[in-house]
Amino acid sequence: MVMRGYYKAGDCVFWISRQLHCDTDSFEHLGGAYARDKAQGFYAGYPKAKMDAASLCYLGGYFAKDKHHIYYEGTAMPKVDRDSACYLGEDLLRDKTQVFCRRRLLPGADPETIVALDCYHSRDASQAFFVNKVIKDAHLASFTPLGDGLQLFARDQDRVYYQGRPIKGADPNTFESLGGTLARCQNGYYDAGKAIPALAAGGQ
Repeated sequence: MVMRGYYKAGDCVFWISRQLHCDTDSFEHLGGAYARDKAQGFYAGYPKAKMDAASLCYLGGYFAKDKHHIYYEGTAMPKVDRDSACYLGEDLLRDKTQVFCRRRLLPGADPETIVALDCYHSRDASQAFFVNKVIKDAHLASFTPLGDGLQLFARDQDRVYYQGRPIKGADPNTFESLGGTLARCQNGYYDAGKAIPALAAGGQ
């Protein structure tokens, strides 16, 4: 029986190919890489001493909680209000006053209006973000990740961004992926957000 990385075979439980030391009868996959038996919680097959097995529950993505903590990738997160914590999708979590991306506080983000756009980008009512960085002067109404092989890229009506930084000279209307970190638009070719001088616009 396969459970997203966990595998139960007879009297044994495995994480991929590694056997777990656990109580097989009570072992339960909670979601993502989280699991528990009657005595302990697990993340990615490793027992986690801080987790309270009885109250451990999966929130979504890489997040879980128990009666003591919120966890990201199996590690307890400090400074999160456990009772009001809410998973927002992708790598975002909020409580009643703050927003977190992965383990870190998202600076200045509004927990009431924050929206996850993809695994790297988010926005609230007043600003856009790349992971934990504010994207300065982004036009929020038109801001969108490009996706389809361009996960590190986003654009608005005025600019194209690579890892949250504007790409100088890039045209947002004609910008497209060439695979990996390569892209082009009517104004030229780019690698990791930087122009490739040897390739003129319209070249091969």
